[in-house]
This record gives sequence, C-alpha cells and structure tokens, in this order.
Amino acid sequence: MKSTLNFINEDDIQKNSNPTEAVVTIQGANNILSKHQIAFNKLTEEIRKMTSSIEKMEDLLQKLLAEFGKKIGPVNEQLMRQQIDFIKAMYGALQRSNFSKLQQGYLTNYMVDVLNKCFSEVEPTDDDIEIYNKVNKTNYHDDLKEEQEEDMQNLADELYERFGLKVDPSEIGSDPEKLASLSEKLKAHLEAEALNNNKKDQYDEAQKAKKVEKKKSKKQLATEAKLKEEENVKLKSIRSVYLTLVKLLHPDTEADEKVKYEKEEVMKRVTVAYEAKDLATLLKIELQWVANASDNLQNLTDEKLKLYNNALREQIRELRIQKYEIERNPKYQHVVEYKANTLKKGAEHIAYKAKHLQVIVDGLKQSVIDLQGKGAKEILKHIAKEQKNKEEQFDPFDFFDGGW
Repeated sequence: MKSTLNFINEDDIQKNSNPTEAVVTIQGANNILSKHQIAFNKLTEEIRKMTSSIEKMEDLLQKLLAEFGKKIGPVNEQLMRQQIDFIKAMYGALQRSNFSKLQQGYLTNYMVDVLNKCFSEVEPTDDDIEIYNKVNKTNYHDDLKEEQEEDMQNLADELYERFGLKVDPSEIGSDPEKLASLSEKLKAHLEAEALNNNKKDQYDEAQKAKKVEKKKSKKQLATEAKLKEEENVKLKSIRSVYLTLVKLLHPDTEADEKVKYEKEEVMKRVTVAYEAKDLATLLKIELQWVANASDNLQNLTDEKLKLYNNALREQIRELRIQKYEIERNPKYQHVVEYKANTLKKGAEHIAYKAKHLQVIVDGLKQSVIDLQGKGAKEILKHIAKEQKNKEEQFDPFDFFDGGW
C-alpha cells in the first residue's frame, strides 16, 4: 500500500529527489479561489522552491567539498610540511648569523606562529617537536597541555557567565563520554532554571494582578477577555487536530505493516506536540496526512485554512533558518563562497587555488635552499621587519600566505 505521507517537510529535503512531487495545491471550483486558498497555494509554492533550492545548494556544497579535499588537501599538507622545513632551515641560519636581541625576538615569534599554525593542521613528527622546543625554549607537550587546560577553563568560565552553571574544568573534554555528561548537566540546569523562572514569573504576575485588578479600565478588561478567548480557541483547535490525527493514525486501523510502523512513528511526534501545546507542529502533521486529497483541501473552512497558512509560514521561517545554518556550517567554510557558481565553475576555482598553493610550495623549497647560502641573512632581515610591522599592528605583507 502506498504511503500518504508526501507533503513537504524538513526530512523531505534529504529524501525526495524531486521536491515538486511533494507539493499540494487547492484547485477551486470553476478555478475560483478564496483569499485564504490563494495564500495557501502561494505558501506551498514558496516552500517547494525553498526546499528545492536548499537541496541543490547542499548537494553542490557536498560535491565542491569532495573536490576541495581531493585537489587542495594534498597540496595543503605539502605546504604545511614545507613551512616546517622552512622554519628548520631558518633556525639553522639564525644560529649562524648575528642579530640584535630585538630582531631575534621578532624572528622567534614568527617561527613559533608558523609552527603553531602548521601543527594545528598536520601531526608533528618527533623532529618537528624538537625544533619547536629549540625555537620556543619550552616543551611542546607541556605547552599543549597548558593550552588545553586554558581552553577548558575558558569554557567553564563561559558556561558560568552565560548560563550560571558551575563546572569543574576537569569535567570538560573532547571524548564522547565527557561531552555527553556535560550536555546532560547543562540541559538539566537549564530545565531547572526555566522551571524556577516560570514559578517566579507566575508569582510576580499574581501579585501584580492583585494590585491592578481594581484599576483596570473597560477597554483593558475587553482586551484581556479577547486574548483569553483566542487562547481558548487555540486550545480547542489543538484538541480538535489531535483527535483527528489519533483517528487517522491509529495503528490498529492499518493492515500494511510498513505503513503501520510509519503511523506509529508519526503518532509519537503527535503526542509530543500535543503535550507541548504545539499547534503549528500538529497542523503540519495534519497537512501531511489529510491534505493529499484535493477534495479535502477544497472543503476546508477559512478558519482551518488560516491555521494551516500560519503553520506554513512557520515552516518557511524554519527553512530560512536551515539555509542560513548550512551556509555557515564550518564544514563548508572553504567552499561556501562558490555556492552561487555551477559545479564546473566552482571546481575550476578550486583547481586554480591548488595551482597557486603549489607555486607557494615550490617557492618555499627554493627558500629552504637560499637559507643555506649567502642570502640567508637578507631573508631573515626581511622576515624580522615584517614581523615587527605585524606586531605593531601595521598592515604587513604576509611572507608566506599559504593558508586555506
């Protein structure tokens, strides 16, 4: 038996190869539509377009990311390794040259900056760590541990400042168990805080109501009565939609095992939404199951269409948020600039960047050779000068701008 679940929803962005198949529209009698029916059709069409756009954008970003990893990844690793070799040659040249303490300081800062950058992208070898220890006159593993402890302390401070949650830095870590434990602790803290705030708000409102009850004007009383009536209508709508869905989704009415399981899963969402008094989600689910038959849609009342249209507007808002989050996902940070291009054009940009990085790698190889010859001192002077400019917050020429 064919499932009736084919209205647009967030999951369909990944599941449907052709989003246009999932859209529903109202066909009016004699092609005459009411204001709310026209709004319904416009909203469903906007959802179709947004869903299709998001699906295409994410597909393009995934393909560009694969292309980026294939073309840029290997060259970037070469670049990091070559920069480390450059620092080793630079350190050797520095030992053979005479520089002032100030110049030596600038050169040391430059070497440490480059090594830290490279070590963040490639795993350092024992030789790499040895040169780090010589340059920085510290122990790499001690520095790394100190940096990690500082990061954990900063995160603990932020959790307290933002959420009022006290956490020992030792409870923070990158392993799954610590992350899960911290997440549960934060969730429990926020739930408890929300409950306390809710109780306080209720108490404050009750006290405030006692003070102003006698001072309310007829207009204020009429406004409150209207708001209360609207809330009652909403609660009745929630119960009405819930009962409709219970009848539609009752698993005992379905013989097909696949559809029966599907109904059971959707019914779980219905129960959660009902308990949370989430009318928008209930309406969205109802649309998925009821609105497939065109005659059902044509017979919807204006009041019901208003509810559906509000649910559709909420869905559009969620799609916009989803698009925003995809565009700012760190996973796509190196390719999102090409999202307006075709795959072919984006791949061409990536190939050009790979060639550019290869030129830098070749230049570094030559610089390593030059640092072993007579021109070493001039190279070091140039680097010291640019590092001085950088530390003085001057707009410096980045000696080897080889990052992604």
